[in-house]
Amino acid sequence: MFGTLSEEAEVNVPASKAWALYGTIALAKLVSGKILQAVDVVEGDGGPGTVVNITCKPGAEVKVPASKAWVLYGTLEIGKILAGTTLEAVDVVEGDGGPGTIQKLTFKTGSGFTYGKEKFTKVDNANMIKESEAIEGGFLDIGFDLYRVRIEIKENPKDGLGASCFVKLTVEYNVKEEFVANASFVTTEPLIAIMSVANEHLLKSS
Repeated sequence: MFGTLSEEAEVNVPASKAWALYGTIALAKLVSGKILQAVDVVEGDGGPGTVVNITCKPGAEVKVPASKAWVLYGTLEIGKILAGTTLEAVDVVEGDGGPGTIQKLTFKTGSGFTYGKEKFTKVDNANMIKESEAIEGGFLDIGFDLYRVRIEIKENPKDGLGASCFVKLTVEYNVKEEFVANASFVTTEPLIAIMSVANEHLLKSS
């Protein structure tokens, strides 16, 4: 199925003032260097036919070396940090953190789920990429046949000292056609919460 995510928020300014920002290239100037790496106008003045080149940031920057971030994100250590914070509990069912490892995630009350089990399908220490897929409970109980989380740690190319890195979390999913309405349960909020807790831990322990 094709999925779409959208957000709506009330803004305490006149609609005309909001449109002067959102409806023009002024918005590009505002987000450039902030939530996006860069936004460059290739041609046009903001009207129909305007072409812009968008350069996305590689992920959330963390002021620790990539190797240190990987020791947390790429191993079972991340589960220990999330247990009691974003999750109620994280228990290793089998494995030592390598491919094939299975964990049981107990979700907090009010999250909409009771528990879920995930399996590490890829742990690439050389490229610092880890992938896990839901194999029981959680999203699989509401019509999803795929829910995959990918973690990538990348060196900061602008940091010659290697003292910082980028952390990128990606969700890939597929939901059965008869359960398409449940695609709305997929949001970026859990990813943001995970990075917030983990990155704070990294900075405090550096």
